[in-house]
Amino acid sequence: MEKTQEEYDNLCDQKSSKENEKVQVEGEITSIDEQIETLQAAYDDIDDALEEIRDIRDKIKNTPNECIAKWEGQVAQAVFTSCESGDLYTSYQTYIDDIDAVRDELNLKLTELENKRSEKYGILQGIISSLNDLWTSIQNYWN
Repeated sequence: MEKTQEEYDNLCDQKSSKENEKVQVEGEITSIDEQIETLQAAYDDIDDALEEIRDIRDKIKNTPNECIAKWEGQVAQAVFTSCESGDLYTSYQTYIDDIDAVRDELNLKLTELENKRSEKYGILQGIISSLNDLWTSIQNYWN
């Protein structure tokens, strides 16, 4: 079979097309990585805040008298009653549950993005393999 310039040019065009596709997928991966980084930072901040809120809740539950240590008056009595009855603890628990739900949603989105990134890496690997094959074909074309 005789080799032609047209066939060679076609291989070069395919290689160029795959290189452009590779750049596009790499850009998509970079964008996903940036989204993951942003969401991970938010998740970590929420996780830290949740731990602090749980500590406060547990202190209220375990030592209601500390709620108003040297505090007197109607407001102090209302807070003390809220601590003793468990209302304050329950309010904190509801707040914790709401924050935990947000954290769960962030975690689901992070997993979705990580799976999408893995998919893109698979596509990228296929492109790189195609580029290697094309490069070899181009190098060997006139041999």
